[in-house]
Amino acid sequence: MYHLQNDRRALARRVRRGSSKRQPPGCLFSNVTRSGARKRIAYRRLGGLQPAVCAAGAKTILETERLILREFLDSDYKDLCEILQDKDVMYAYEHPFTDDEVKSWYEKLIIGHYKKHGFGLWAVIHKETYEFLGQCGLTIQNLNGNEYLEIGYLFKKRHWHKGYAVEAALACKKYAFETLNAEKVYSIIRESNIASQNVAKRIGMKKTDEIIKHYNDIDIPHFIYEAKNCIATA
Repeated sequence: MYHLQNDRRALARRVRRGSSKRQPPGCLFSNVTRSGARKRIAYRRLGGLQPAVCAAGAKTILETERLILREFLDSDYKDLCEILQDKDVMYAYEHPFTDDEVKSWYEKLIIGHYKKHGFGLWAVIHKETYEFLGQCGLTIQNLNGNEYLEIGYLFKKRHWHKGYAVEAALACKKYAFETLNAEKVYSIIRESNIASQNVAKRIGMKKTDEIIKHYNDIDIPHFIYEAKNCIATA
């Protein structure tokens, strides 16, 4: 089930009436325990709605069964560094990012993209633990004179193989079609990146083209995966 941002303040006030327990730092919702029992009671009081976010001021974009996708905050920067500076996560880019490259990614592809397009890469947060898992979202990619609305995803290595990328990417595909009214979405994936190709396939994408991308003076073959909005193209 997916739904967009709720009035977090109103929901938080309603939840707090049922508990005097201290909330986790920065969390807008009380009734959070390790067992999750009080949290589930609080959700039922709210008619089944899930918590929007666990960081003050963060804008929630999407929710899935296990995940919250929200806009990045400056406080997420350390987590972003962990992803972009992990050589195993970044093998498709031929190298872990330097500090300057992480800064450029954050300022241009995340914050700058929000300002220019109203969407971009979002922080992926676990609903139960509020842990930062990775990033997933939609960006405009310009390649060989063509513009692509791309679903992109990168997760911390310890969160691989748990289905989070598929769950988050499927939510982004739904957002692209139902909220942005996009006719098509794409994922541009390195030829050797089988794991990312499997994510694209599992959310209903098909390989439609091949291109060459240039990283650090190296020509690297990439596949273009595509999904069509059946309603928009009917």
